[in-house]
Amino acid sequence: MTSLMWAGLLALGVAASIDVSFRADEDANQTCSSPGATCGNVLLQHTQRGMDVVTRQRLSEVSCDESTWPNKDHGLVCGECKVLVNRFNSHYGTCTGYCSAVGRECVAAWEEENDNCVVKYAMTCDQTIASSDAICECGAELGEEGEGDGESGAADICFGELGGVAVDEGAGIGVPEIAGSEADCKAACAGNGRCQSFTYCPQWRKCWLKAARFNGGEATQSSGSCKTMYKKSCTGGSSSPPHVVPSPPPASSASATIKVVSYNLYWWNAHDQNPWKFDAIANNIKNTLKADTLGLQECDDPNVIKSRTGYEKASPFKGAQGVSVKPGLFRVGRIGSRDIKATGKWGPRYVTWAELTHLPSGRTFFHFNTHWCVHSGNGHTCHAGTRYTGAQNILEAIRQEAGSLPVVITGDFNAGMGEDGPQHFIRHGFTLAKSSWVDAIFFSSDHWNIKSTAKGDPANSDHSPVIAVLELK
Repeated sequence: MTSLMWAGLLALGVAASIDVSFRADEDANQTCSSPGATCGNVLLQHTQRGMDVVTRQRLSEVSCDESTWPNKDHGLVCGECKVLVNRFNSHYGTCTGYCSAVGRECVAAWEEENDNCVVKYAMTCDQTIASSDAICECGAELGEEGEGDGESGAADICFGELGGVAVDEGAGIGVPEIAGSEADCKAACAGNGRCQSFTYCPQWRKCWLKAARFNGGEATQSSGSCKTMYKKSCTGGSSSPPHVVPSPPPASSASATIKVVSYNLYWWNAHDQNPWKFDAIANNIKNTLKADTLGLQECDDPNVIKSRTGYEKASPFKGAQGVSVKPGLFRVGRIGSRDIKATGKWGPRYVTWAELTHLPSGRTFFHFNTHWCVHSGNGHTCHAGTRYTGAQNILEAIRQEAGSLPVVITGDFNAGMGEDGPQHFIRHGFTLAKSSWVDAIFFSSDHWNIKSTAKGDPANSDHSPVIAVLELK
């Protein structure tokens, strides 16, 4: 299509709203046989004024190594720089988010037909849908001349570093964690105008891009060997006007000490069949345990817990487990859940989580909760290896979601603490605070001190609650 034709189409758009879409590979299996033809070009962008603004990505100049791209559903590559993305709505949100994760701009997006490369309908790069997968096409690398997000040249950007992790790390920019060296993380941040800093953990060789600006004098906290690195001008000073990060509130009698409880409620028996038993369990939560944050298992309805005890749902509840908290004590941030791929007789098993900011101290941590399989049946086998797979997937979720922040893990693990699953946490930076039978509380070793631990009264449950009072370092 000549430039005159393009000019004519755009001129028509001024007089009337038009819908122009040009795609050389309408079908994912189509190939280009014409000499000089460009396959995979998508010319589709949408504005709120109803006019389609058509742009062309020079894909003939773009080469992608899709084999290195993460989360390809079924490993599918649908064309040049074009893949079927898994974890779309739960992790990336948009094709812009996915392409940013691989260091590229988004060119186009589609909803797929049935876990394949067949297009169902076209989307915009920033469109969100309630689907676990979508087709995304990426283009030029972020920061390339004439492309990208307006950053004034990565070559003019240097990085400073704080002595630890900033107390207030700031919000993320919608880009998932990046695996690589410190130099890789610097390059990713330098090439993205939304990134002003990042938290880098050399022990994991991973970083998390952030929007917060720093000038070098901000308050920090220890988090192993993790550190905050920030953009600054190579001639001195920060790369943009400094963003003053508030220091945490001064310590008071309400310190960053958190009472964590894990409790299996025996719901099917104590609530559904013998309500008198549940009376004792509810009273135990409200009047005796008095947790700050509460990991619950066998809890079919967190709204019942709220009505009976006052404790408010903080995380999603999946597989009848999740996190509830004392009202008024925390600000709830990011929340989520994930299938940990450790299904047993009674169905899939999940981890759920909530990011909690302790209001009296301003300190933030994540609470993860889970309930592992115990029986085989219904076509699924549960054994120590199954639970170990679950532990591996939980740790991956923690690294992706919590990054370098403090973490507690509660759960009914249906395993002895010497089994490979619980030991996997211990081998990777966690300490067992307290266990009773198969119930336990773990915490990230670099972040917490133990003040006290205890085993509580079951109060007609078939599990004793496990209690740990932990203090943030």
